[in-house]
Amino acid sequence: MTAKNLLSRFTRPSASLLTEFVVIVLGVLAAFAVDEWKEARELRQLRHFLISALLEDLRDDAEDFTQFIEDQAQREAAAMLLVKTAEDLDRGSIQVAGLGEALYRIGRSTLLEVADGTFQEMTMHGTGPAISDVELRLKITRYYALARDRQDANAMVYSPIDRYRDALNDQGLSYGDRDDGDAVEVLRNPRVLALIREIGMTAAKVQRYDDLLAGNEELVAKLERAKSSD
Repeated sequence: MTAKNLLSRFTRPSASLLTEFVVIVLGVLAAFAVDEWKEARELRQLRHFLISALLEDLRDDAEDFTQFIEDQAQREAAAMLLVKTAEDLDRGSIQVAGLGEALYRIGRSTLLEVADGTFQEMTMHGTGPAISDVELRLKITRYYALARDRQDANAMVYSPIDRYRDALNDQGLSYGDRDDGDAVEVLRNPRVLALIREIGMTAAKVQRYDDLLAGNEELVAKLERAKSSD
């Protein structure tokens, strides 16, 4: 056997093994690449879903917050009208038209509600990190923390309302009667008048909760940008 044949005998298997090794390595790398691509796609899909769901919740919030603030402004105006009318009772004739509606207006209120279902799901299942922007995740958390704090407005608003309704019931009346004629007698009741003043002050106070609406608008803008760049 010549030296050339001997060399060929040993190098051919080695070349074959090297080829097989390279093929195996490339196969493993390709499998990893495919897995990473799938994971990235799934993460992108989850991120898109979360952002879309959060935006839907936030738009519902914006509508509810706006209605709540407008409602409180109307209640404050109604309370001011009633208080002024009560002050004018002993000064002569008064304008009674609209007093029944004012009594009705201060006796009802919308609730300050927060649509936080998506955020709760994110927290429960730990899917928040799908939104890779840490600053954006922090803003989301801060917004819902503020929203929970601001829901104390419901207790502030409804506490005097419940007592106001009870006071009217004691007079055999209901805030829903909207009777202008009964309004004069109602305003002569010191207990009711004190509650009307309290309701007006509370309505004015909770209107300052419009910072929640501002935070909502800011967060919507940031999520819209994140969604468009995804």
